[in-house]
Amino acid sequence: MTRVRPTASYTLQGARVELYTLPHTSLHRVSADALILACDATMRMTKGFRKQLRDSAGFDLVEQEAVSCAPLPPQGIAITGAGRTKFKHILHANIYDAQYTTDTSLQLQGLLNALTVAAERGMQTVAFADYTIDLRRALAEETAWTIAQAIAQRPQSLGHFKILCTDAVNGWAFGQILSWISQHSFEPYRAMYR
Repeated sequence: MTRVRPTASYTLQGARVELYTLPHTSLHRVSADALILACDATMRMTKGFRKQLRDSAGFDLVEQEAVSCAPLPPQGIAITGAGRTKFKHILHANIYDAQYTTDTSLQLQGLLNALTVAAERGMQTVAFADYTIDLRRALAEETAWTIAQAIAQRPQSLGHFKILCTDAVNGWAFGQILSWISQHSFEPYRAMYR
């Protein structure tokens, strides 16, 4: 097996951030103490990145454990094993409200709650899954901006992050946003549709 290398590396607010753009068949080759996986209250892993991870982690091995924790309250966090991947834990973060709708503020709060749990448990390296493909009518730029905001507001004990994209176009968009923020902080991005 060849070693999986990051597409690019950035420094955001003193944290090291590595961006990985890779096929979903290589998800099991990236390692971290925790993977933050956006989910809804049902915690089903039947579409988008969640399905790709489920298939890489040993099909229903992780999903059965996750569904046993359902229903997950809005902004709630559930911790499961990571199956056959190199992640030690998966932190399932509910980014939806009770009506199964979401926006960037709900997503940010869910990610921050997951980072708090990771810090409380002494985790060092945290990976974020690109959840753009799990949302309807979403832009990768908005997802990247939200994840970068969560990294900027992280607990101080966390300093190394990995962002995983399995869609090449989303990976390119993430690279543009992360590069902009690393150079200009959170000044408005000129091509942002906010």
